[in-house]
Amino acid sequence: MAADLRQVLSTQRIVPELERSHDLVEHIAEHASHILSDDLSPLARGLVQKMGDIAAEMWNLSANAWYERHPAAAEALDERDDDLDSVHSELMAELASGKMSLPVAMDMTLVARYYERLGDHAVNIARRVVFRAGGPHNE
Repeated sequence: MAADLRQVLSTQRIVPELERSHDLVEHIAEHASHILSDDLSPLARGLVQKMGDIAAEMWNLSANAWYERHPAAAEALDERDDDLDSVHSELMAELASGKMSLPVAMDMTLVARYYERLGDHAVNIARRVVFRAGGPHNE
């Protein structure tokens, strides 16, 4: 009975994470014209790509952890989230350097934040896996 309750509660808790993440991905797509054009410096473009790659990897890890009920994924995702935060900081420094127009820098600041939040949502889902498996409740 306790396992069933954990399953139901965990599922209810991840639905908003999925919905918010979908919204973030839509927002990133809205700004894709800057990512695909010459508006960004080569370094900024590379950092945005790297953030996207890390976020996608984190979501794959999170989905696999949920499917396989593998609670150890939460620790791995915390480490990848630290990597994503580090790239986010690098991108913020590049955007603040003045190499791009202000509107482009502002848009890419939002994109960077969206990617950073995507990583946070993936970590939250992995924490739900830990709870679902009977581990501690960490919110």
